[in-house]
Formats: sequence, C-alpha cells, structure tokens
Amino acid sequence: MRLIGPAMALSTLLLAGCAMPGGRAAESDVARYAEAMQEAESAIDATLGRLAGFERRADHEAEAIAFSAGPASRRRGAGPASAAPRGGAAEATRQLFEVSFEALAAYTQNLAALGREPGAEPVPVDAAALGARAAAALAAYETASGRAIPEPVRGAGLAAIPAVAAAPAGNVGPRALAAERDGQIQAVVALLKAVVGEQTGQGLRGTIRARRDQVAADRTALLESIRNDPRASRMDRYRAYEMVAQARSEDPEQGALREVAAVLDRIAQADDGLARGDAGQVAANTAALQQAVERLWQVQPRLERPEEE
Repeated sequence: MRLIGPAMALSTLLLAGCAMPGGRAAESDVARYAEAMQEAESAIDATLGRLAGFERRADHEAEAIAFSAGPASRRRGAGPASAAPRGGAAEATRQLFEVSFEALAAYTQNLAALGREPGAEPVPVDAAALGARAAAALAAYETASGRAIPEPVRGAGLAAIPAVAAAPAGNVGPRALAAERDGQIQAVVALLKAVVGEQTGQGLRGTIRARRDQVAADRTALLESIRNDPRASRMDRYRAYEMVAQARSEDPEQGALREVAAVLDRIAQADDGLARGDAGQVAANTAALQQAVERLWQVQPRLERPEEE
C-alpha cells in the first residue's frame, strides 16, 4: 500500500498544533485516529503480502509436485498430483484494502483541513477512480476465491469507498464531517470483514485454510511416495524431507486473518467515537485499535515490521 507517507504526514501536522474547533482535545482525537490508522494499514498490508506470497509459492509447489509424479504416474492415478486452484485471492484482497485505506486517508486529511480552517479546500482525490479500482479488486477476489460477497454488504461497501473520500459538502466542520461519514465507514469495514471472513472457514480465511490443507496433503503424499519408492536412496529421502521442512517453515502463521478482522472491528469503533465527539471514547477505542494492531504483529513473529521514524 502507499498510504504510510500521507498518514504519517497528517499525524505530524496535527501533533504540531493544527487547531480544531473544540480545542486541544478535538485536535488530539484526530491525531490519535490518524496515527492508529497508519499503524493498522501497515500491519494489514504486511499480513496480506505474506499471504499473497504463500499463495504464489503454493502454486509453484503444486506444479512441481505434479511434475515430479511423471506422466506414467499420472496415467495410473498415482502420486501427489493435486489439482489445487490457482492463487490470487490474498493479492486481490490486498488491493482492495489499499484502495480502502486511500479513501480513509483522504477522509482523515479532510478532517484535519477543516479543523485548521472551516470551509477549507478539500483534499484532491478522484473518487470515481477509487470506486472503479475497488470494484475491480473485489471482482478479482471473488474470481480467485470462488466466494461471492452477498448483497447488500457488497453494494453498500463499494458505494461507500468513493463516498468516504469525496469532498465535504458545504461549510461543515470536522465533527459534522465525521458524523456524516461514519455510516459510510461502517459500510467499508463491513465489506472488508466479509472479504477477510468473520468466522473460520469464511472469506479469505476459508480460502487460505483450504489451500494450506491441500498443500499439507500434497507434501505428505510426496514424502510417502519417496519413502516407499525402492529406487530412492537414503540421500534422496533426506533431501526430500529437508525441502518439505524448509517449505513448511515459510508458511504463514495461523490466526493472522482472525486478528485482521479484530483490527477492522476496532477501526469501526474508533471512527464511531470520533463521530460522536466523545474524547474519552475516542481515546479508549483508539488505544484498543493500537492493541489489536500489536496482536496482529505478535501472531506473526517472522514478519518484518517497518522501521519507526
């Protein structure tokens, strides 16, 4: 994703003292929200990137295992030559999140601009282009995963992404804008949660789980095939085992997408507090969002974190 820079710049401006109606409390509300959104964007993008890499490796591994069976084995129906589906669901999900966070960044920057100057010029953004990119990414996800997002979540979410980024109408203040856009942000979050999967076996969670199970079955079948092959030497078996062990060590940790769904819940709650203008609720919900992001990193100890500036 490409929003770390804009989000970080927004946090810096707000923390430097861009006053908002309502004083320092209102100012720090948006600053905390912007900083937490930046952290969430970074962690989710890294997670989805890792899962996309797993799908690409799984594609390659399935092809290699099928090839290793040989034409004679495939004709006999022997050997671990699975017909695993092609990957791409995680990368499509990553693209959908990228567009969604671009819309959220434009929204947050508009909040800051209105706080500095009522009626300020809105952040320039091509909302229609965002909507088109979101629709394309969602269609790619549905094709790759074989899972359709049901209405009305699908339609409401796709309509909300460009609406969140759109220029504020009239001479509204930051609180009014937050209240106006809250329902749209909830719709975006609902769409993203449906794509990720709220429960085990749903959405991308189900797709990755099924792919992980298929990969594990293929690896086990490959090792059994080599173990039982009288032509295989001891060194052949050793090398095969080492290659499978190395591949297993690179698989993504389980539970990451569950934590992504938890982060999305916290984003929705944090924005709701911002819309209500409740400083205490904003502080508590934003802290909870940051804790959810930390848990997302913790379940993936091999995932490299971005350096703090």
